[in-house]
Amino acid sequence: MEKTPGYTKEDLQKVAQEAARNAILQVFAATEVMALDNRTNDSACMPEGEPTDMATYKAKIGNEWVTGNSLQQLVENALKRKEAHDAQEKQTQTITVAQYCNKFMRIYKSGEAVANNTRIGYMGYLRNHILPFMGEMSVDAVTVDTVQMYINEKSQLLAAATIKKHIDFLSMVFDSALEDDIIQKNPFKSSRITVHGKDSEPVLAYTEDEFKTFEEKVLHNLTGSTLLFAAFTLYTGMRLGEICALTWEDVDLENGVIRVSKSVEWPAKNQGTLKTTKTPNGIRCIVILRQLRKILENAKKDGLYIIHGVRAQGDQPASHEVMKRMRERINKIAAKNGVDFHFGNRQGRHTMATFMNNAEMDDKSITGQIGHYDISFTQKQYMKYPDETDTERDAETGGLFIQF
Repeated sequence: MEKTPGYTKEDLQKVAQEAARNAILQVFAATEVMALDNRTNDSACMPEGEPTDMATYKAKIGNEWVTGNSLQQLVENALKRKEAHDAQEKQTQTITVAQYCNKFMRIYKSGEAVANNTRIGYMGYLRNHILPFMGEMSVDAVTVDTVQMYINEKSQLLAAATIKKHIDFLSMVFDSALEDDIIQKNPFKSSRITVHGKDSEPVLAYTEDEFKTFEEKVLHNLTGSTLLFAAFTLYTGMRLGEICALTWEDVDLENGVIRVSKSVEWPAKNQGTLKTTKTPNGIRCIVILRQLRKILENAKKDGLYIIHGVRAQGDQPASHEVMKRMRERINKIAAKNGVDFHFGNRQGRHTMATFMNNAEMDDKSITGQIGHYDISFTQKQYMKYPDETDTERDAETGGLFIQF
């Protein structure tokens, strides 16, 4: 039987050194490891000031030296140096919430990826609330505690529904960071989070008395596009963008309908641009009430678009500034005539839906006029007052004024 050769201490030392060398090479992805031994008597091979203890193993990795009293300790120390190096490198490469949000918006929420109004809303969240609070924080430093502190602070200023929109948006952003391996968990999805805030101001339909007072003391004192804007708001239930997109060709007085097929948005709160309606159900024909018919028959058709500024020729949709001035003019005239009436497009939509419902019109007619798909949504959002104290107000909101 052949005898197995023995190994000397020097042989084992070489094997250990080679194993240590390979381990360090793998850890640091280095191409060379120098002076991996304990032969350091020759001071010429060591930088000035380096220890020359024969019992200490040293490895020169790049321009750095790692030492250890044994090869095992040397490798352990090399690993620790690697972890410290990685942590330092990660710190220098930290991406802030502001940087990541800007990148996310630029890549995933621009162009055709999202409607302009939606993008403007996201940018408003960031500019006015999110970035002032946590923009300078690194993405991986945002915790569940951070999220709850943000909610607690904003709850003094904003409605709970608005804060929830912020959280939903940030959750979407941090899902992206999770996919990019920047974070290990999305803190905005924690079950510990409690969203709270101020109660939302309810949008209430006008009572019949309020409506009639506005007709008598305000509407009849308006002229031009301002009169048309107020009339379309009160008598159609159309969205603001839909009203501003109307051309005279969309109005069919002979058949008594208005054809709604487009809308206007204001990407930079400046000149309006055309787009499709908010939903497919927005494309519809709505009935012209008698009150609106009279106004339209007497209106001066001085351009392509029905609503436009005083100086405009009506060949472009009204700008955001034009619409703002019109609302201010209407409310100013209301105040001048002693009418406590806040004019708004949302109130007009709620009023039309409520009046039609109280006039016992069928569900299809109501949703068709408002541009909704489901009557249950219309009833929940447009025909319901927030508490029992409004039952008297609800009774005052009649439907007899609707004249087809």
